[in-house]
Amino acid sequence: MPFACRLSSIPRCRRGRQQEGKQMRLGFTVAVAALVAGGVFAWDASNASASRTPRVVPPVAPVTPSARLRLPGAATGLRIDAQVAIAGVESGPAMVTLRVGNAVSTVPVSLPAFSVQVPGGRPEAMVSIEIDSHQGKHAAILGSYARLARNAGADAILTPGELDRVRVTAMGTSLHHHVSRVLGGRLPLSDQEHQQAIRSIGLEAAVGGNVLQALASGAAPLPAGYAHGYALLQDDAGLRTFLAAQPDVAASLEAFVQQPTGIPLPLAVLGTRTAILPALAYGEATLQSAAQLLLRGNGGFEYHGRSGTDPVATVTALDAGTLRMTPRASAPVFSYDFVQLAPGQPTVQVLTRRDTVHETWRRHFVGDRYSLWSVTGAVRVSYPDYPHLSPTDASSTRIAHAFSLDGMSQRIWPADVAGRRALPHFCLEPDPVSTMDVLSGCEYAQTTFLPDGSGLIQDTGSKVDPDMQPRIGGFGSGSFEWNLGPRGTLQLRYPQTEVTYWRLEGGESMAVPVLYLARTQAADGLAHSLVGTSVLMDARVGPALDALSVLGSWEYGTFTQNANANPWQSPRADTTFVRDADGVTRQVTRYQGAEYPTSTSRASWQLFDTVIGGQTHTRLYESRYRGNIGGPVAACSEAYAVGATECIPLQVRYFRPMGQRGNRIYGIDELYLNTAWFGEAPIIQRHVRPTYHDRVADGIDAMPPRVAERKVSRAR
Repeated sequence: MPFACRLSSIPRCRRGRQQEGKQMRLGFTVAVAALVAGGVFAWDASNASASRTPRVVPPVAPVTPSARLRLPGAATGLRIDAQVAIAGVESGPAMVTLRVGNAVSTVPVSLPAFSVQVPGGRPEAMVSIEIDSHQGKHAAILGSYARLARNAGADAILTPGELDRVRVTAMGTSLHHHVSRVLGGRLPLSDQEHQQAIRSIGLEAAVGGNVLQALASGAAPLPAGYAHGYALLQDDAGLRTFLAAQPDVAASLEAFVQQPTGIPLPLAVLGTRTAILPALAYGEATLQSAAQLLLRGNGGFEYHGRSGTDPVATVTALDAGTLRMTPRASAPVFSYDFVQLAPGQPTVQVLTRRDTVHETWRRHFVGDRYSLWSVTGAVRVSYPDYPHLSPTDASSTRIAHAFSLDGMSQRIWPADVAGRRALPHFCLEPDPVSTMDVLSGCEYAQTTFLPDGSGLIQDTGSKVDPDMQPRIGGFGSGSFEWNLGPRGTLQLRYPQTEVTYWRLEGGESMAVPVLYLARTQAADGLAHSLVGTSVLMDARVGPALDALSVLGSWEYGTFTQNANANPWQSPRADTTFVRDADGVTRQVTRYQGAEYPTSTSRASWQLFDTVIGGQTHTRLYESRYRGNIGGPVAACSEAYAVGATECIPLQVRYFRPMGQRGNRIYGIDELYLNTAWFGEAPIIQRHVRPTYHDRVADGIDAMPPRVAERKVSRAR
């Protein structure tokens, strides 16, 4: 099947302000030596205001490029040899704003190459540069002063060859904007925060970079009302309008990410286990997402991702900055598309098969933990039911985050899996489109780990009966064996399936993010594998639900982490579920901006108690129906009241709480969809995944939309 901003905690924010205040009192001096001029311009920021307004002072006597300015108690400074590498940005004057912690200086330079002399400061102070010229505004977050000094080495001169970020690019400028967006309008306070913000950014980084390059090169005009392209990126609605009016810019995205980045990507970068993940939610565990895992052994590579039977792959270097992965056999993706079978005939819906021919990988950002890659896949499209139609070639691009799994995964300890938890479980089942057997996460269920290395899975199977009414009992169960591997992995063995879990950073004790590799062998002897991310949920202490505790306004994780991954295509949608005392849930969706009105739909809610393992568990059901007249309703009586003569269940959303932390209840979400039509027995599709319900302020209908923030996952 084809298939984000929290501020730091209050104590951390307080520490950050204290550190910034010390940096402002300490002060610093910046000298810029333009490569084409040789003059020096100095600026004293010791009295910089909180608004970061610089105070220019008269120039000081020139110094040689090798001179080092010192401050009491500060380390020796360094020189940054920067370069603007953006097509269309030519030589000429510009103003560079240098930020070191909370201190700011603005100095004139000459593009495209220039040097910035930075005296020593606090090791943790973050350094960034912003360049303003008649050709636009471009910027880069370089990292902490300690990182820059370490990369510069003994000569204390930092070049693009030592840190790629001092090459100011369109992609780097887009990342500067999106990192600030993720962090609520500010720049990161540490290297770790910077990289975690980068990890939550996806294709929007490439979209923004492509727009900036198009504007700089003259391929598209800057819309009226914007000082530069960076300002356009800050306006989601304006960016959508621009891309709609400039289809050639939107169409050039793939060509943009395939440009040489100047960042090497040698085969040696690929270690024993390289994880390739989509953008992940910032500040918390992503509930679930697709992922890829590249395993390197003596005999070559294995590339695991969506369900497939032959992971063997070849990885070759096309040039110093480009790798190509070619699978020996593709894991096909099936869908139904509208196709014209013959000239002059109308389009019809046909089964479509897509096979990956190869993927091309490039690096756009290199961090201590994560690298930002662009992945361009070449795809062969065919039509199994119409062999006379010639296959066609297509391509797609995504942004991914790559890292060494052995170096980045955290150890899973026995205490992390003691007692009752919740995890995904896997089975071979027919693909809903092609009917071919695929390995899928068919359950996310209560999982009990016993000290003797055995375990029990409980409460599996459908939670609705064939008529889509709540099912009270008769749920499935299973057993497994488990152990902790030598590298801190969690290994589960079922009668037919083996799963390895790696713990990822982030999340909280109630929901620990994990990456899994599941393998099974089908009856025909073929081995299937599947890779993805999920959460290891603590389910030892479940919350007590009653008719009063479920009332009020709630946000569901499966919606919040999907609010809008593509703000350049449509405005962010914030969805809140308001459960009223009359047994009705109002699903209120509000959009940022005025492009779409607020929408409200209704469902009925009810609680059911079920005994599992001798304990009583309360479940929440929210049901929606549809009559042959009108739209979805909370009950069939409403459909009959407007003249409907037939009514069928349309959707049931089931929630089983597993644990609570503050106003958040973690649990299992199961969505049941009826694809049958009137007069037919329900044809039920079941989707199971982890989720959470966040209690929010009441009066949601009167609340304004929240400030834009980036939360990404693929669970919906």
